[in-house]
Amino acid sequence: YKKDLQAKGLEVVFVSSDNDEKAFAEYFAEQPWLALDYADRSNKNHLSKACGVEGIPSLAIIDPVDFSIINKEGREAASSDPTGDALPWRPKPVRDLASDGPGMLRETPTVLVFCETSDAAEQGAIEDALRPLGERYFEEGKGKGEDPEVAFMTVKSAAGLSGRIRDMMSLPSLPPMAHEHPLEA
Repeated sequence: YKKDLQAKGLEVVFVSSDNDEKAFAEYFAEQPWLALDYADRSNKNHLSKACGVEGIPSLAIIDPVDFSIINKEGREAASSDPTGDALPWRPKPVRDLASDGPGMLRETPTVLVFCETSDAAEQGAIEDALRPLGERYFEEGKGKGEDPEVAFMTVKSAAGLSGRIRDMMSLPSLPPMAHEHPLEA
């Protein structure tokens, strides 16, 4: 955290949902960042509501200039970019299931484009075609202080959640992929 993220301007403020102050103190003693005073439950509740916290752990990225929320999915952003190269982790208008995670897939109607068998050029063209729509819905939601009404996501890899989502949507399975090192007869 200190070497990569804090050095690039990210400051983490821990807002505890612990059941008691003792549990908070024990956990916070091991952390390198700042914390909201445990006794300040009123501000904790306001922050949780403003940041859309529905479970823990949760990480919201807040703009230090105007305190607007940049990204409610900061935990996924930090996990996929631990050195902070893409700070401040603004949401992508088109996410990829494998590299960006499911994001708001469960909460927001999402256009999923399954393109696992397409080559990289075709996958890029698909993402480029979706980007203006993703940007439009993102900006409309931001203007209303809400999440986008519709999200956009590509599924470029058959790995991970792709198969489960295909099953849930009763889509055909992909044929087995050729093994990188086929067994010799």
